[in-house]
Amino acid sequence: MRPSIALHLVLASSLLVLVSSGCGTDIGSGTTGDPADASDGKFHPPGNGMPVAEGAACSTLTDAQTQHFMAMGCASTTRVCPDFLRTQAGTDCLQYDQGAVNGCLQYYADATSCMDLSQRASVCVVATIAGSAPKGCP
Repeated sequence: MRPSIALHLVLASSLLVLVSSGCGTDIGSGTTGDPADASDGKFHPPGNGMPVAEGAACSTLTDAQTQHFMAMGCASTTRVCPDFLRTQAGTDCLQYDQGAVNGCLQYYADATSCMDLSQRASVCVVATIAGSAPKGCP
């Protein structure tokens, strides 16, 4: 495959990530994310109930995506923080489940190609912690 075609495919899939991540989900429900129970076609890694601040969760995920894209030699962009998680949850300044964050990290690490990684980054959903409604961002 010519490099320009591969670049267009990666950019197109990134655009799909941006467009599809704005769709409604149950992210703000406080569930721990059970992949077996997900009916929305997305990957919901199991949580462990340990809270992680929005900023830390977001930067951990986007940094991992960037590192994996670079290691695979992919030309790609990722959504920037804090918007990456806010588009999933629909609410600012929530706390996220540490186990689900770690599950997405492993899900990214298991990617076998640039397209696979891009797709995984777009469908891995991090559960929020129930009752962590925003009280203002720090």
